[in-house]
Amino acid sequence: CVGTGMGFDPAYYYYRPVNVYAAHGYGPVLLAGAEMINLLKNFHPKMNDSAVQFYTQKITTEDPIFGEE
Repeated sequence: CVGTGMGFDPAYYYYRPVNVYAAHGYGPVLLAGAEMINLLKNFHPKMNDSAVQFYTQKITTEDPIFGEE
């Protein structure tokens, strides 16, 4: 992260150096959202014993799931 100073001139902020690898702003939220979309496309969420778990195949039972057969 580039250190932050304070300036009283708009040019100070215009020419302030930036680091493309600093995770700030909308970027991390958009990346996390994209990962959630991929997760839901590839796995099936199911509530199991008060926890959401993701399975590789669709689970149709409403009973608790304690293991795969």
